[in-house]
Amino acid sequence: METVGSGSYSELISKLDKFIRKYYINKTLRGVLYTIGLVLGLFVLFNVLEHYYYFSIPVRKLIFFSFITVSLFSISYWIVKPLLGYFKLGRQISHGQAAAIIGNHFSDVKDKLTNVLQLHDQVG
Repeated sequence: METVGSGSYSELISKLDKFIRKYYINKTLRGVLYTIGLVLGLFVLFNVLEHYYYFSIPVRKLIFFSFITVSLFSISYWIVKPLLGYFKLGRQISHGQAAAIIGNHFSDVKDKLTNVLQLHDQVG
């Protein structure tokens, strides 16, 4: 048996789920831009340093492996992690956290979403 307002609540939850998916798409796109900027910046920096200071083989190895490490870390942290949240495979923000993010951007909704979620949890 459906309680009064459960249709509205399920609509609210579906809209919050859409927001969470868009949130992770935004984080992934931002991560792609950060990663491209970081990798290109390091590539240019290391090439300029090598051009002016002809390094020995051990220093070149250190530069190469540090470049690979930083690139893989940035890809995993800024791209793969948000993608896992988007596909609901990893840790994902809760509806309460999503409501807080929305409340920070829209002052007229500030605590109303959080209050609705908390009241539904207490009732149900």
